[in-house]
Amino acid sequence: MTSMIAQGLTGLALLVLPLTATAGTVETLADGTKFELVKAGKGKKEVLRYTPVVGADETLELRTDVEMSMSLGGMSMPNMPIPTSVLPMDVHVDAIDGDGVIRYSYVIREPRIEAAPGTLPDVAAAAAQSLAGVAGSKGRGTMSPRGESLGEVLELSEAASP
Repeated sequence: MTSMIAQGLTGLALLVLPLTATAGTVETLADGTKFELVKAGKGKKEVLRYTPVVGADETLELRTDVEMSMSLGGMSMPNMPIPTSVLPMDVHVDAIDGDGVIRYSYVIREPRIEAAPGTLPDVAAAAAQSLAGVAGSKGRGTMSPRGESLGEVLELSEAASP
């Protein structure tokens, strides 16, 4: 979960594709995450850098969608809808080093589950239970000006199940 928070920040996809990328270009990060440029758009292309202001407070919402498929004896089973988990966070920019490295901290607010149509009630309840107690968990991390995670520490609240 901790690496997803840092790498889930918006703008990362814009930073990993070269300025000369055309529609259909796919870039793969070292961790296997893939980004595909769906549409290149029009106009001048510029290198983007995320430059927040020290002391800035932002709200971040980390949404995790999971798809699951199974096969038994070579026969595909029907896909089971899995609910989306949503972790809203209050993020604070603590410092920016001279080389542009961003140091931030965050607190997770009350998480929620968004059940897709057809989700079994027991599956939604289990997903909600898995997030019980996560609210109030705190973290801190560092990020390059290109949006790459340089490290993350997450301290679960005492109410969170390990």
